[in-house]
Amino acid sequence: MDNIKERKIIAFGCEKWGYSVADLTGTTRKNYSADFHLIRVRCTGRIGIHLIMDCFLNGADGVAIISCYEGECDYGRANMNTNKHVIFLRRLFNHLGINEDRIQQYFCAAAEVEKFLASVEDITSKIRSLPPLPKNKITEVEWTFQKNNSWEVTYPKLGYSD
Repeated sequence: MDNIKERKIIAFGCEKWGYSVADLTGTTRKNYSADFHLIRVRCTGRIGIHLIMDCFLNGADGVAIISCYEGECDYGRANMNTNKHVIFLRRLFNHLGINEDRIQQYFCAAAEVEKFLASVEDITSKIRSLPPLPKNKITEVEWTFQKNNSWEVTYPKLGYSD
């Protein structure tokens, strides 16, 4: 594989469904891209805007969140709160001229190996088709957060309401 096409995709998977389906994928001896690095979290509801931005500031080309389905979260609507953060960041990236496909959230159950593999392939192909992420664009996003002293301030400007 060309070094130019190698990308770093950081993924977060809830331990109940997102990480479990990745484990089952390995158990069934199915392979997925080495560009995809999965991190187990208790609940994807813990994935906030600053954690996603830290991934990009530390060299990630894309971030994926593998969540349980709406209504299936053990922590109420936590996974859907993260979905609001993802939607917000996608709008912010689009506003700043960064391709919004760099951030994705997928929903799948622990036994849906094929859906998980399709999700990994989806984000991997999207990220590989994009040019490398310019560091100055990401620092511009972080600067927006710091300038306003809070990311909530930018929500109304992008049509977000809690």
